[in-house]
Amino acid sequence: MLRLDPDYLLIGELRDPASAQAAVGVASSGRSLMSTLHSRDAVGVVSALRHLGVTDAQISTNLGLVVAQRLVRRLCEQCRERRDVAPTDVEWLEAVGLPVPERAWAPVGCPHCDGLGYRGRTGVFEIWQPEPEDHTRILNHADEAMLRRALLERGERLMFAEGIAKAEAGTTTLREVFRMGAILAA
Repeated sequence: MLRLDPDYLLIGELRDPASAQAAVGVASSGRSLMSTLHSRDAVGVVSALRHLGVTDAQISTNLGLVVAQRLVRRLCEQCRERRDVAPTDVEWLEAVGLPVPERAWAPVGCPHCDGLGYRGRTGVFEIWQPEPEDHTRILNHADEAMLRRALLERGERLMFAEGIAKAEAGTTTLREVFRMGAILAA
């Protein structure tokens, strides 16, 4: 494939050390490479690549942009309604140090959504474009917590906060975001 001299390459999921090293080789040659990789969030890609045998220098040199995503169910716009926040949701929000809204959106169910209260899915995203300081942290073998803390300190919005914003807007429910958060914590 590289003999065709493409500027951009899209490859499948990186699942093993051989595919990770091949991807690094392509990216190191000056081509833009896009691939998928399982990680809990954007900075989790660094740990995932390390587990696949990619060195910190290779990660720092070749990592240009990471988009992490989770899908949550979308509330039916025909029947969703605002209700008091459930006590278990209050506990969850307080446990993670987030403000508790007075009211939250909830599914009801109608003919439009076949009685489910949800219709379709929507993405919750986190976008990380590493800055020079991030590359330095990677070279110094910073762990995910240190990288995540640096993102928060410079005002970046992490995936969980993006989910909470979608719940506040009525796109999804707090329960869906908490389910996503449980996945992130796993």
